[in-house]
Amino acid sequence: GARWRPAEVSVPHTFVGNLIHHSQGAIISNPAGTWHTNKAFAFDGVTNATHGSCARPAYPDPNGPNDRALGKDFGETSRRRIHSASVYASSNARYTYYNPIGDLLFTLQGSHDNASWTNLGSTVAVNANSAVTTITSDDTTTEWRYVRVRMQYNSTGGDGYLSIAEVRFFEPLTYTYG
Repeated sequence: GARWRPAEVSVPHTFVGNLIHHSQGAIISNPAGTWHTNKAFAFDGVTNATHGSCARPAYPDPNGPNDRALGKDFGETSRRRIHSASVYASSNARYTYYNPIGDLLFTLQGSHDNASWTNLGSTVAVNANSAVTTITSDDTTTEWRYVRVRMQYNSTGGDGYLSIAEVRFFEPLTYTYG
């Protein structure tokens, strides 16, 4: 008998990507040594952490621009294509602690040498008051050794510490058809 086969099926969908496990890759940061608490908190798999259990850069400039980054070195033989990144704020202070920091610019970046960075996508957390921010990559085909999220903000009158509970990277979804 005849079998019905649709020529084309259209299904509405939203895809995030395949999560890269938090244990994969070595942690990188910018600036390398100026983190008030352990930057490994941002890669421990916990998305619902209070300020005290978050990665926090030390000594933000209270009157000027602050530029920090957290990411991964996946190694020469384990380069990754990146679909997106999600950055989780602390559960009790959002992205800032003590004093407000205003808007927070997140930029997803990839590199082959950890020195020259390519911007893959960016988004703004208005008033740094989001629980989670996702940055989608404009380039999902290049394989990157180094991937990071750059965070730029201005402290407004004091110690506007960032509170990063978790950074997650996602690869593009892959499909296998029989």
